[in-house]
Amino acid sequence: MTFTEKLRRLTEDRIKTKICRRAGLSANAINDYVSKGYLPRIDTAVRLAKALEVSVSWLIDDTKEWPPEWEAARGATNAA
Repeated sequence: MTFTEKLRRLTEDRIKTKICRRAGLSANAINDYVSKGYLPRIDTAVRLAKALEVSVSWLIDDTKEWPPEWEAARGATNAA
């Protein structure tokens, strides 16, 4: 799953401007990444990952699939 696909899914039910503000990005940054397929610099990817509460390695690694690592970890914790 690509960075763009992950970002789209992570933000589809959230207020993008709020996430951008937390990440220190312009209000339209997420829309540009999703609609135009732009890839962020690593420092921006780190800030986005923190704002979205996922690991940066999961967010930028195209070999990692859905769900985000925090969801998988939460599911494992709840199952125990």
